[in-house]
Amino acid sequence: MKKLFFVSFMVTPSFFPLAISLGLLDSFESLVCWMHYGAFWFFVVGFSFVFFSICMWWLDLNQEGNSGNQSSLTVTCFRFGVIFFIISEAFLFHSIIWSLYHFLLNSSVALGCAYPPFGFKELGFDPFGVPLFNTFLLVFSGVSVTWVHSSLRCYDRFSAIVGYIITIILGSLFVFFQFQEYQQSYLTINSTIFGTVFFFLTGFHGLHVCIGLSFIVVCFVRFYRDFGFSSTHHVMFEAAIWYWHFVDVVWIVLYFSVYILGQVF
Repeated sequence: MKKLFFVSFMVTPSFFPLAISLGLLDSFESLVCWMHYGAFWFFVVGFSFVFFSICMWWLDLNQEGNSGNQSSLTVTCFRFGVIFFIISEAFLFHSIIWSLYHFLLNSSVALGCAYPPFGFKELGFDPFGVPLFNTFLLVFSGVSVTWVHSSLRCYDRFSAIVGYIITIILGSLFVFFQFQEYQQSYLTINSTIFGTVFFFLTGFHGLHVCIGLSFIVVCFVRFYRDFGFSSTHHVMFEAAIWYWHFVDVVWIVLYFSVYILGQVF
């Protein structure tokens, strides 16, 4: 029988995108209940369901990528899909940063005609302390993940593994120190509009760091176990690199907007 060849490849219908959407909806609703009523476990259950669905969906994507049925057009469409997704995320952060600059440049009487309404350093934030250190962590992690990509294309397996480990360690340290900064701050999410915007903006970015970090960990496991990764076939890792660089750029903008301008004004 003659084998048919299609220019494009139709993926197998999957339930996991719908499951992730429903899990995210439940997670955000549970987060609101946690803030108002202290119902922490509802958020844990919802977020765990999202994490499980993402892992299962990635497993399906790995199997589809290793099937050999994806054409160059399919890979190109996948790359464009990742680019459009990152652009949508950029607009999302833009809307939040817009609100930050709105209150920064148009402080109301209710805020004491100043934004933030009280001393920035008195809140427990030193722009040249933990935030600056976290900036260096993310910048160097962006360098190391680029080193991984270069090593992968040059068939240097040892350097790629070392770069993976360095990137994962730097990203994990960023999340750890960000959490420690929250713990030591006198500011809460209910402390005027500044506290709400600050925690929503930095916390939302921290969530994206965790997602990008898990993305890189999955790529590292696939590469270490030789599960469909090669010097010419690593589209998933390219998507992870683009996403990680996006997280880097967003943090630099946040550092300047929240910490530096927050101290100046």
